[in-house]
Amino acid sequence: MNNSGSDQKETQNTSSATDNIESTNYVPDYASQDTVIASGNIRGTPFEDSLEILNKPKFNQRILITAASLVIVIGLSGYYISGALTSQKSSPTPTASSQLSKNGTTTASGSNSAPSSSSSSTPTSTPIPASGDISPPANAFIITNYGASTSSSNNDSAIQTAINDAGAVGGVVYVPSGAFKVDGSLHISSKITLEGQNRDNSQFVETGSAVDLLNDSADDTVIDNITLNTQTYNGGHDFGTSANNTLLEHSNIYSGSQPGHFSMFYAGPSGSPAPSPSAPRYSTGNQLYDIVESDEICDDGISWSFQKDGSITDVSQTGSRLALYVDYGNTITNFTFHPGVQATNCPYDTQGFWITPPSQNITINNFLTYGNGGKLSSESAHYSSNININNERFANASGFKMSIGDVNGLTINNSNFGSGNTINFDPTVASQNVLIENTSLANITYNSLSKLNLSCISVSPVSCP
Repeated sequence: MNNSGSDQKETQNTSSATDNIESTNYVPDYASQDTVIASGNIRGTPFEDSLEILNKPKFNQRILITAASLVIVIGLSGYYISGALTSQKSSPTPTASSQLSKNGTTTASGSNSAPSSSSSSTPTSTPIPASGDISPPANAFIITNYGASTSSSNNDSAIQTAINDAGAVGGVVYVPSGAFKVDGSLHISSKITLEGQNRDNSQFVETGSAVDLLNDSADDTVIDNITLNTQTYNGGHDFGTSANNTLLEHSNIYSGSQPGHFSMFYAGPSGSPAPSPSAPRYSTGNQLYDIVESDEICDDGISWSFQKDGSITDVSQTGSRLALYVDYGNTITNFTFHPGVQATNCPYDTQGFWITPPSQNITINNFLTYGNGGKLSSESAHYSSNININNERFANASGFKMSIGDVNGLTINNSNFGSGNTINFDPTVASQNVLIENTSLANITYNSLSKLNLSCISVSPVSCP
């Protein structure tokens, strides 16, 4: 899946180990954000396995849902004997009167029928906290029961069969801890939940060069608690989707440097005509939550293209940039950006975020950057509009910038650009109705004052031109 246009790009990351991948990504500065950290540690750092709870009323509802879900998991965990993920395959065959099927259900007389849709676990598109190991729910389609093995160089058929069987009933595909190699592409064509036992240890590793790991065309898919790795063998996209209301959460995404393949590619809707800046069509309601991403591509790391009413929350990215390509009504919250090898290989691609017109109604809250502070690009035929950036912070005092192109309606509020970083206005047509308020900013530059309509309120030490 690829978009045309020079603003649309992509990246990936290389790692040496496939059995144990350790993240080197940076984690958001939660201490300065509206976030409560429970006892424990933050994933991807020495503070691993924390429970991160957004201190917002709407999130309390998610906690209640989660509490109920945890009770269900605990209540059912006794159904699986200790070590059952491996012993179910290696232990003696159960008696015919009580035989264990591939999805963990007990069937009479040795039958191996799939569970009914009424008894299967169905995905939810509500982000939920996760911490530590997750046990397989009842009726889970466990990939090792289909023959997937960490010793195999190609688990494509076993995993794909589990996905297909789960899709028939809207069920859960469960990935035990271990690095499971995949040589081709896995496809989700019906709604499922793909659930790992442990986000760091449950891994799909793509071994095919320039091959996409996981593609989704089904609405309401949930991917949770897993590592997707295309960096070790320099594969393609870790995850690509054209669907709606998907949720990718509590996961690690490691991507290499293969040209033409983004780490995560949210492509917009499929079908003809393809969406374009002149005639946009949107996928709706997609969510990223609690993601550690690392990529090495000289292009977009996370390509969020033709997305409407979606959200990206609690993401730590090391690599290229977050590309918001012709989006509408999306919210980005608690995002930390750190340039990876791109800082040397392709510094132009380390903008932090890149908003391509005609994006509209975009809100960015709590953006911490160790590189540049974002770019609103210019296209003579289109403006971006109603862009709101709140509490952006530069970790480095100087040497970086935010670039503002063609926009009609931009507010930058409660932000800190450090003592020597810059906002540069370089529109092709105009930067109109721009307000900077309650912000520490030392430098404002521009290519043409006649193309700039700017107001400043409580901005220091610089004054508006």
